[in-house]
Amino acid sequence: MQRARRESRKQGIDRQFPHQVIIAIADASIYAKLDAMHRFVRGKGWDYVTHVVRSPRGDELAWCFADTAAADAFLALFGGKLRQSVIRARNHTSATEHQSS
Repeated sequence: MQRARRESRKQGIDRQFPHQVIIAIADASIYAKLDAMHRFVRGKGWDYVTHVVRSPRGDELAWCFADTAAADAFLALFGGKLRQSVIRARNHTSATEHQSS
């Protein structure tokens, strides 16, 4: 039951906020930038959600936006990888990732 609830929450995030910037939490330096990141997004008035993504590569922080322009602006300022979620029929989710240059 717990796993099903978590999956449906992720699908809801992917549906509402399909433009996601993934930032590696490689060391503690990310925490010094978090306030600036939140201030930037809130200052723009954008709808967004953040959550931690756990993977074998290490933990990552996902900044999820409803708008493409918001994700692009955030990515340009703070870096990371752009992940575009695509919700398909029957609630199957696939995604593509692009590395920021």
